[in-house]
Amino acid sequence: MKSDGHLGRWEGDAANIVFTAVDHNLRLTLSLAEALLRLIRNALLLMLAVALELRRVERPDCLRIEKGCGNASGTRPS
Repeated sequence: MKSDGHLGRWEGDAANIVFTAVDHNLRLTLSLAEALLRLIRNALLLMLAVALELRRVERPDCLRIEKGCGNASGTRPS
């Protein structure tokens, strides 16, 4: 009665080995997934930064909303 629900010594050792291996593999998998997601995030942030910089460079100052075109001839005011 005392050992009800408990594994014997041999079975317990075998189960412990299996659970330890599963835990180790799960940690490796999660570590790899974390590194991969970090790489994807950094690539997306870099692409966004490049796109914003290209957008900023391609538009002349007079077309930006915050600046204005100056006078009617399109030149900047002094």
